[in-house]
This record gives sequence, C-alpha cells and structure tokens, in this order.
Amino acid sequence: MVTGNIIFPLWALLFLHPLFLLVMLMGNLIIDSAVALVFSKLTNIQMERNTFIRLILSIWVAGFLADLAAFAWLFLMAMGFDFVDVYWIYTSIFSIITFFSAIILAAVTIYLIDKKMALKAGFVDHQAKSFAFIMAVVTAPYLMLIPTPIFL
Repeated sequence: MVTGNIIFPLWALLFLHPLFLLVMLMGNLIIDSAVALVFSKLTNIQMERNTFIRLILSIWVAGFLADLAAFAWLFLMAMGFDFVDVYWIYTSIFSIITFFSAIILAAVTIYLIDKKMALKAGFVDHQAKSFAFIMAVVTAPYLMLIPTPIFL
C-alpha cells in the first residue's frame, strides 16, 4: 500500500511537539559532543575550551541542516512518486533506495559542513577530513529506517 501522496510519515509530526524537540535537541548535542570529544582525545587534538564549544555548536547546527535536507528529499520524493512509500519503507525497492539516499544525502552534508568547521577550528586538512567522516558516519539519521507504524 503506497500512501506517499496522502500521508507523509506520521513520525514527522513528532518533531512539532515541544517536549520531543527539547529531547531531540539535547540528545543530538550530547551525541555530537561525545563523538567530537572522543575523536579529539584519540587523535591528541588540543583545543581551547571556547574553540571546542564553538565547534560543537556549529556541528550541532550542521546536523540539523543535514537532517532537514534529508527530510526535504523524502518529502519531494513522496509528493512526486506514488511508488515511494514513506509510511512503510520496506514495501518496495524504490522506497528503500529513497530512504537510503536521504541518509546518504544527510551524511554527505554533515561531512562537508563539519570539515569546513573543523578547519576553521584549527584542524589540519587530514584531521578535518577524518573528523568530518567520523561525524557523518556516526551521526547520520539512521532512525529514518524505522517504519512509521513503529511510532504509532
């Protein structure tokens, strides 16, 4: 059953609830901070506290921009194609490809923005690339792979 043009994923409505927004914002901040902190410790990157805080805040915002890009991609695909089922993504190969492409779009967006922010924070090029790659892989929006009925 393809409902892409009638019902956009109902789980998207969760983003409108203030309590969910607060939990989501704090959760993402904690995850981004933890990944950045572990990366800097493992690679012996030294940063001033203010620089680290600015880096964390910028990659946190970048993550939301990336999620927004992925969400917009899903919305456009759902509105444009009846064979993309955003309600239960595992009903067709087209839906699966669409959702994986949204996650990849988000990961690439995270990589590009985080690399720029890491360079601005004083990372050398290879460190910035490694940092951005780790952030992109770890913080991509994999929850998009959970079908909508799970949330209902």
